[in-house]
Amino acid sequence: MKQCTDVHGADQTADASDTVAGHPHQVFRDPAGDPVVETYSITGMGHGQPVAPGSGSGSEQCGTAGSYILDVNLCAAYRLGRAWGLG
Repeated sequence: MKQCTDVHGADQTADASDTVAGHPHQVFRDPAGDPVVETYSITGMGHGQPVAPGSGSGSEQCGTAGSYILDVNLCAAYRLGRAWGLG
């Protein structure tokens, strides 16, 4: 987060905070007000890819839990795609 906010000229104080699937979510904006960095804090999650195989609805469901593919009720691929304006 620190490196990416520096690259985009954003400060390191979140401009928006909420929760997504019960996890803290923050958005950091550049000087023009565009969102450039988002973070999700998933308490207790080990090292791996977050998936949501049976939770949420429709497009927010994804993946199958396995080694380093962790069911934490949040689909990282879906969230990343949204942040990049895909879909």
